[in-house]
Parts: sequence; C-alpha cells; structure tokens
Amino acid sequence: MQPSLRYMALDVGNIRVGVALSDASGAIAVPYPILRRHPELVLKQAILQLANDEHVVKIIIGLPLHEDGSSSEQSDITERFAERLADFVKPLPIELWNEFGSTQDAKYTLQEMGEPRKNWAKLLDSVAASIILQSYLSAHNHSQ
Repeated sequence: MQPSLRYMALDVGNIRVGVALSDASGAIAVPYPILRRHPELVLKQAILQLANDEHVVKIIIGLPLHEDGSSSEQSDITERFAERLADFVKPLPIELWNEFGSTQDAKYTLQEMGEPRKNWAKLLDSVAASIILQSYLSAHNHSQ
C-alpha cells in the first residue's frame, strides 16, 4: 500500500483561516471548512488535531506577497504566525508558498460555480486555500 501524501494548506486572514486538504495521493486539493483566527491557541490546536486526524505530511501556508514578489504587512504577519505554528506542530514541516492572486481566483471560481454572493464569506478563504494547495501540488508534481 502506498503511503499517504496528504497535505494541508492554510490561507491565514485576520479573522478566518481557510483550510484545504489534498487527497491521499497528494494530487488534488479540496476545500475544508474555515477555522476562526482567534484565540490563536484554539486555532493551533484545531490545525494540529486536523493534521493528525488526516495524516498530513506537510502544512503549506499561503504567503501574501505583492505581485513583484516583495513582502507586505500581511506577509510579515503570516510569517510570524507560521513560526509560532511550526513550534506548536513540531516535527510536522511547514512551508510558505506565494499565494499571490489566490483570493481573486477564489472569487472567480465561486462566481463561475454560481455560488450566491451571500455565501462567499463562509467559502472564500477555504477555496483560496485549495487554490494555494493545488498550485503547490502542481509545482511539486505530487500527482505522480
């Protein structure tokens, strides 16, 4: 039996954290329900529990860089959160991944799906997380 290659992606916002998980082969990203950002200890516990329950091998955190690749205020906040989470989930590895455009892509996806705008708030962050994760998986060719 082939070992699990499940990955988790997080789209870290100020209020909500979008979550996505890959399938067991590590090829397809699927949105998962959002988590609340605060209190941070509860968030970190929920992430660790989900990672353990789903046998996740790596957590990918979307890094909100500017179009030119330079850091932003939000990317600095995200990097500090990633450091604190890494200490909490050791030895599970965490990798930052450029998420530029993922929120816009998520809005477009929800629009194309015909999802009513009134539902976007509860879906947007996790759809963005799945876009981040799919980008990571495709770049690392985890489908083979």
